[in-house]
Amino acid sequence: MKVFGVYLCMLGLTLALVPNLILPVFGFPEVTDVWVRLLGLSFFLISWIYYLAIKENWISFYTLSAWARITVSLFILACVMLGIAPWPLVLFGIIDAASAIWTYRSVRCGNHATT
Repeated sequence: MKVFGVYLCMLGLTLALVPNLILPVFGFPEVTDVWVRLLGLSFFLISWIYYLAIKENWISFYTLSAWARITVSLFILACVMLGIAPWPLVLFGIIDAASAIWTYRSVRCGNHATT
């Protein structure tokens, strides 16, 4: 949870403040509109929820977060397979899936210190 929270915070700040630094790397055109920046702000604010969940040892959030990240991974994969998203976006899906599995296994093993 800590690692994913930091990742989400950094990704959010990057998308909110300098989206064109990262978007072209993943096959997206440079943007001038505000939507990607709003998405980045949303990621950044969600990272605050991760911080609170870690601070409060909110186990039910850990589990919910793991399932949500698996859902995001599957959605990204579907978008890439349907040709509506560039294939490098799968890297985000891999990060989400790997961190979700790590979180879920940690919760199931009762190892909350590493989640």
